[in-house]
Amino acid sequence: MLDLGVYPVQLSSMVLGAPTGVVAVGAMTDTGVDTYSTLVLTHEQGALSTLYSSIQARTTMTGVIAGTAATVSIDGAFYAPTSFTLSGADHFSPTLRWSDPTGLRGFDGLSWEATALTRFVGEGRPCTRWRRPSRSSPPSTRPAPSSPGPETIRDPRESPPMTNLITELEQQEQELAFDAFDHADAWRLGSRITAITQEAGHKVGIDIRRPGLILFRAALPSITPDQDVWIDRKAAVVLRMENSSALVDARLSAAGVNPAAIGWLGPDYAVTGGSFPIHVRGVVAAATASGLSSMEDHDLIVAGIRAHLAEEAGK
Repeated sequence: MLDLGVYPVQLSSMVLGAPTGVVAVGAMTDTGVDTYSTLVLTHEQGALSTLYSSIQARTTMTGVIAGTAATVSIDGAFYAPTSFTLSGADHFSPTLRWSDPTGLRGFDGLSWEATALTRFVGEGRPCTRWRRPSRSSPPSTRPAPSSPGPETIRDPRESPPMTNLITELEQQEQELAFDAFDHADAWRLGSRITAITQEAGHKVGIDIRRPGLILFRAALPSITPDQDVWIDRKAAVVLRMENSSALVDARLSAAGVNPAAIGWLGPDYAVTGGSFPIHVRGVVAAATASGLSSMEDHDLIVAGIRAHLAEEAGK
């Protein structure tokens, strides 16, 4: 499938996982795009998906997820910001209704996909790091790490609500403050972040700078010149706003503000996670990473600063 058919298959896979069996009928255009398709997919534990798509006729583009306890009815178009109804298994259960609060409708909602993919390409990411866990896998009981390492990087599936994220990012900046920060500190911190990166096997560019002077720069294998551009733009946000680029991004997103659309923070700034302020009674420098997703870049820098401060406190 090269077009519409991928959307119901994606929804089915998100809810029920990869199919164990497929029965399908359909037709393709001369260019290889699916004209129409009807699929019946079998899944683990006896679950069943019935999917249909067509570019020859306009359908309702709705979706229904029916289980033994409740049914979710998704209004069209189900693959874009929309609304849904949750109904109980019997006629006496209350019906709950939810509508997307963004105000985006129809194809306008797909702009988030395009924006995300544009950022991933710009960051040099060859593929997504998102992996759906097996339905049979038990939930993680891993304790919080006591020392920095690959496990200190946030799982992209564990995205907290925006208000919680803003609080978390604000607390990080209050907690991770320096008593002093000079060239030697920049070298030790940069080396610490580089070590964490190498241990995790990430391909990342790392930079620590104050206004007008780069204090530390490391480019791990496979880093492209494009990462330097992203580092410059992320660091510019921190040195101007005196907050992490992730916190600036979260606050603007929560307020529904696009800085580029209103002529504020031009092309020299990248409002996306990955640069963190070095606080010494005010912001004196920015530590920046580029090469992972924005929040993974952010978490890498935070892990390095946390480890550096813990080591300095133990001296």
